[in-house]
Amino acid sequence: MADTVETFLVERLGPEVGPGEIARPPRLMEAMRHAVLGGGKRLRPFLAV
Repeated sequence: MADTVETFLVERLGPEVGPGEIARPPRLMEAMRHAVLGGGKRLRPFLAV
């Protein structure tokens, strides 16, 4: 289960612009990846995504 969640989060926070998005500012994405993929508790950062 943890591997599935990890894979999902990495895919969602990748550099590719998704449908309905205009851009993904690199600095914002870096901060989001740090908050979500940094380990520890993930529930609150995941809910923010």
